[in-house]
Formats: sequence, C-alpha cells, structure tokens
Amino acid sequence: MRSHVASALFIGLLLALTCGPAAAKPKKAKEKDKPAAAEPATPPPEATDLQKLEEELKAVKAKLEQNKQRLATMRQAPIGGPAAGPAPLVIVHRNEMSAMFRPIRFVYLLDDVQIFSANVDEAQLKGKELAIWQGSIKPGKHQLRVELVYQGSGHGVFAYLNEYQFSATGTHSFEASDDRTLQLKVVGVEKGDRSAKPKDRAAVEFRPILSSATPRAPTPASDVKPEAKPEAKPATKTGSTNEVMQPSF
Repeated sequence: MRSHVASALFIGLLLALTCGPAAAKPKKAKEKDKPAAAEPATPPPEATDLQKLEEELKAVKAKLEQNKQRLATMRQAPIGGPAAGPAPLVIVHRNEMSAMFRPIRFVYLLDDVQIFSANVDEAQLKGKELAIWQGSIKPGKHQLRVELVYQGSGHGVFAYLNEYQFSATGTHSFEASDDRTLQLKVVGVEKGDRSAKPKDRAAVEFRPILSSATPRAPTPASDVKPEAKPEAKPATKTGSTNEVMQPSF
C-alpha cells in the first residue's frame, strides 16, 4: 500500500514539474510579443517651414482684412475740402517704394474731410511727385490722414506676393500760418531691411516744408490814422537857480 502511495506521489511530482514551466512559457512569450509603444514621429524640416509660411500668410490675410475695413471707413467720408482761410497749403505725394510694391490707390483726409481718393498708376509716380491738393485753410492746428494701397509684385520664390495687397496708414498733425506757405510732402517708404517681412515694410513719412514768408497786403492809406502829437508843457522854474526845464514829451 505504501509503495502505491509513494508511486502516486512521485508521478504527481513529475507531472507538476513537467507541466508547470510549460504552462508559464506561453505567458512569457505573449509578454515578449507585445509591440513597443510607438514614438511620435518628428516632422521633416520642410514640413515645419511650410507650416510657418502658412501661419505668416494667415497673418497677412488678417491684416489685409483690417486694412480693407479701415479703407472702407475712410471712403465713406464726404468728398470736398476743408474750411477756407488765409493760410496757403500744398500737399504732394512721392513714391519711394521698391518694385515689390505697386501703388494702386491713395486716400487723403484733411480734418476728416476727404480731399483725394482715386486709383493711381505707377507711371504717374515714376520719377516725379503727384499733386494731391492745393488751397488755403484757416490758420491753426490741422490733421492729415493717409491710406496708401499697394499691389504685391514678385517673381520666382516671391511670386506669391502677386496674390496680396498691402496698405500703409499714417496721421500727421501740423499748424498752418497765414504768413507762410506750407508744403506737406507725403512719402511712401519701406521700413526695415531685407529680412523684414513684406507685410511689415510699407510705411508713410511726412516731410513738411515751409516756404519764405508771404508778403502781407499793404494797408490802405485811408485806414491809417495819424499819430497824436503830445502837447508841450509850459516851462517852469525851480528854486533860485533860474534853470529852465525843457518841455516833457
């Protein structure tokens, strides 16, 4: 009996040793077969540059939309002229932009009154100045607002500029006088160097020039009143010196 029990225990021990490791192996194999967590792929440099360019183009579009709204507001101003007065004023425009910016439209407002709004041709500005307004205004402080619109122009890698418009706005406060002629020269210029983005280059400069004094019209002789002559006082004596005092005038 004891031999049968011992045999059974021996056989059970053999089965446990044989089947135990075999049953555990598949679990280890499954753990080994699990795929490793995928690392995030690094985008190539070309994709990064393209994404930056798209962001810049979106910023340009947003700025152009703002400029369009501002220009629409300026166009709603009444067309006419400022209140007339004795102070002479001349306003001219000069273009110093590069070939990357082609002028297409200018809007000028003097004291919130639109004095110039028209499409312009690049040939009109090449090598000369464009007369904007000339007249006389009231002496004192005034304000000039300007909106300059350009069409982008580019070739090769800059060909995308042909699809965009750029604008520059500026405000200048000045004081007019009736004894001098003031010439306000408004100049379209580019700010920054070649590394500056096209949307940040367009700018406006104001260059006031005062001419020599304007001679005043002479006053009519009939309006000139003769100066009153002082009356002479009689001579008086003081003390015993017999000194005669001169009349006081």
